[in-house]
Amino acid sequence: MLTGGLTKAVFTTTLLLIKRVHLGQRDFRGIRIRSLPLRQTCFDSGLIANLPGSVNTAQRSAVVPKPLVKLIPLDTDTLKLVRMLPEVQDPFQLFLVLRNDLQKPRSQLRNYRRVQISSKALKSIQHPFHASHIEGFDAMGNRLAGQLNTAQARELSARLEAALDDSEARLDLLDLLFKEGSQCNLIAFRDAYLLATLEAEATQLSTRKLNLLILAQQSYLQKLGGFLKADQANTQEKLRGGKSTSETILEAQLRRLKAGLDFVAESLKLLKQEPLRHDYTLNLKELRNLSKIPFGDIKFGLDPMLRAASKLPTMEMNRQLMLDILRRAEARNPIVGYHEAGMYEILAQLQMVIGVGTQETEHHQRTFDLLTQGLTAIQHSVNLVGDMPSKPVDYACFQKYGQLCYEANGAYILLPFPVPPEHQERMRHAVDLLSKISDKPQAQGLQQKLAQAVATAQAKHSS
Repeated sequence: MLTGGLTKAVFTTTLLLIKRVHLGQRDFRGIRIRSLPLRQTCFDSGLIANLPGSVNTAQRSAVVPKPLVKLIPLDTDTLKLVRMLPEVQDPFQLFLVLRNDLQKPRSQLRNYRRVQISSKALKSIQHPFHASHIEGFDAMGNRLAGQLNTAQARELSARLEAALDDSEARLDLLDLLFKEGSQCNLIAFRDAYLLATLEAEATQLSTRKLNLLILAQQSYLQKLGGFLKADQANTQEKLRGGKSTSETILEAQLRRLKAGLDFVAESLKLLKQEPLRHDYTLNLKELRNLSKIPFGDIKFGLDPMLRAASKLPTMEMNRQLMLDILRRAEARNPIVGYHEAGMYEILAQLQMVIGVGTQETEHHQRTFDLLTQGLTAIQHSVNLVGDMPSKPVDYACFQKYGQLCYEANGAYILLPFPVPPEHQERMRHAVDLLSKISDKPQAQGLQQKLAQAVATAQAKHSS
């Protein structure tokens, strides 16, 4: 583990290095923004590089909705409400804020289920989830239905008010948003993101639920990026006509907006994924009690769903549950460490972006800690595979091990710390493992990068 932190001078030097690298632009559906220069630098250092995993197919194809996102002018009251959103004020807290906001609908569902299993005498008690008793976001989607303002939306919300655990009604409401919600604003898509996460936390986990969460996440990040971009343009306009006192305030605001916008753009890139293309449902409650998981549930369920879940930061509960199920029932299967490592890899990449954007050194240390956890997980899988890989999961584990070794090397460079001998040895081991699968896509290129990283680290250590 690393100790200590960055000095201000070193950190500034690192940022200047990063800023020398030019990237293209990010498209928020018609809104162009400059992407965070960190990405290319981290890519060159190995910190951000995603290896494509295998794609499982099944006989049935899932119905995949399409994004429906465009900027909508906001009235004064809605604009004030949007500006009060914690993630608008501080985009770096985006995923933490959303996870915290899930506590309310979770509590509503728990309370509803308690009522359902209580005595019949409770039927005479006023319904605890009536719309008049709820402010803002709720598990029934009242606010979302209100924005859609259609008979079908109101019907679905009424169904949820009558039966809060009506999952199909909640999913149908989300589908309706992406079919007919072109005029809905940021608040509606935020509610959709939370509702989709709530559904993805159910023990009855389906492809449909995950695809809606993928779409909701993408749509909300695009909406949020568009709002921040518009706010940035408005601030720039004010700055052009401002006076000395207000200029300082506006310039600071502009810097914060740009940093936040860059983070949202990077999040869209890092978390981008294709929807699951097959139709499958898992009963996680049942799987939790099985000593052996059916092959189909791994191939068409846990494997592709965990691949998706690694890029869904708000889906932490079922992501961890699926890992626990695999770890308990498939202890000798290297796929467990592969997916666990993938989860830590994405979290580390997001953390690195936050560290650069906030200039807070604890985020850099957290990045390295996450990479270390990922390396620990994939090392276990590599040990299970041995020296003779023969299956696609074996090849994937070797590549993931090499990739994380390379990313950790980049983390040492950017922190900056000398690459210790033990990590140099891990990279040599990765080079050897990758030589065994050199005919696989990207393996040879990664092997060469690692070999060069080892040579560079050795030269610096000797000097």
